[in-house]
Amino acid sequence: MQTPHDDPDEDLETRNKLLTRIRLAVRAWGVPDATAAERLEIDEPELRKLMNGRVEDFSLDELLNLTLEAGLGIEFDLRTMKIKP
Repeated sequence: MQTPHDDPDEDLETRNKLLTRIRLAVRAWGVPDATAAERLEIDEPELRKLMNGRVEDFSLDELLNLTLEAGLGIEFDLRTMKIKP
């Protein structure tokens, strides 16, 4: 999935922010890995990648979905998005 700006650095920054928020939420749950993986609807190896900060292993789409599975909100500001014609 491409970002509205088609800027790889911006995409990486966005993915890093999402990954960090998800990791913090999972740590706050204080549950075993198997339970956390089940809540996020991923397998334990994917959870380990997530918790080890391996942002390169996750697309923006995947991280947006994981953000929602973690019970975190996502807010888009369409006024600041630049859409190419």
